[in-house]
Amino acid sequence: MSIIERKYDHIIVDTNNVYYANYYVFNDLTYQIKNSVIITGGVYGSILAFQRLRKRFLKEDGILWALFDNAKSKTNIRKTIDPDYKLDRHKMPKSFYRALDYFRMIQMNHSFNQKIVYETGYESDDIAPVIIRKIPKDQSILVVSEDLDWSRLIDYQGRTVHQYMKKEIFDATAFKKKYEFSPSENKIVLYKVIRGDKVDNIPKGIKGLPTKILLQLIDDFKDIFEVHEQVSIIPYLTDHWKQVIKDNFPRLALNHQLVSFIPLSDTDVDNYISDCKYSPKVLKIFYESLGFKIRGVDERLSNDLRRFNKKLTGNSFDDFWTRPSYPRK
Repeated sequence: MSIIERKYDHIIVDTNNVYYANYYVFNDLTYQIKNSVIITGGVYGSILAFQRLRKRFLKEDGILWALFDNAKSKTNIRKTIDPDYKLDRHKMPKSFYRALDYFRMIQMNHSFNQKIVYETGYESDDIAPVIIRKIPKDQSILVVSEDLDWSRLIDYQGRTVHQYMKKEIFDATAFKKKYEFSPSENKIVLYKVIRGDKVDNIPKGIKGLPTKILLQLIDDFKDIFEVHEQVSIIPYLTDHWKQVIKDNFPRLALNHQLVSFIPLSDTDVDNYISDCKYSPKVLKIFYESLGFKIRGVDERLSNDLRRFNKKLTGNSFDDFWTRPSYPRK
């Protein structure tokens, strides 16, 4: 059972993770413009997902951080380690990434209390620790991702950091109760090194290893290299499993490099952080260009448009929506 829900000062979202999920849930939604067909389901579902996160978890004056993977980068550090890393994701059609760009641009114009981190050359789980370190220590944070990598951020450096995953909120106690080990970086890395990760196309390091033995290894050792060094004298391993670990060590060592955080300094992403703003005119154009009914995706904007129509005094639509004195929300 997850911890009791609360409102947070900051929400940090693994945006690509949210987008992928909604792309498949709403994969039948498309919109045709002349001879081109835009896949809009991921955009539509992600807009609604972000709205739910704000309403449910974000304080009124809180900030939402949308972190993007650099999906188009051909120099990704992990790809140089293993060419098969996230191989399946790079088979997605160009229209998939074009729609993700639409979603990013919509979010750039959605709210004043929002920031976007984009085109850093790194993945979101590498960027997230840097963003957390920028936030004052007395402010609460909710990280949002279905990726177990993000669980390493729970209570990061003694801060109040929780994770929203599998429709539950986890602190360190709730995580340990469900997964039977603490969400420290070393323990999660070792878990994924052995179990692999289908999402990132990381194969299992050891197939069929009983969960009881896996949990014991996680509890007893810092990393897979310590396991390998002492494998011959680990009392709860049979001769069979000792040999399996030895035989699969090259794959296990490779997995360790893929799973571990890429250490970034506090200034590595500064130039890639953008402040968002509420731009009603721009949002209206984006929503309509994707075939969305404004009331269905943004009730706030729909209400603003209705208020404008009621108070129409001769100003043009463009004059009204670009007026500097328009109140921020």
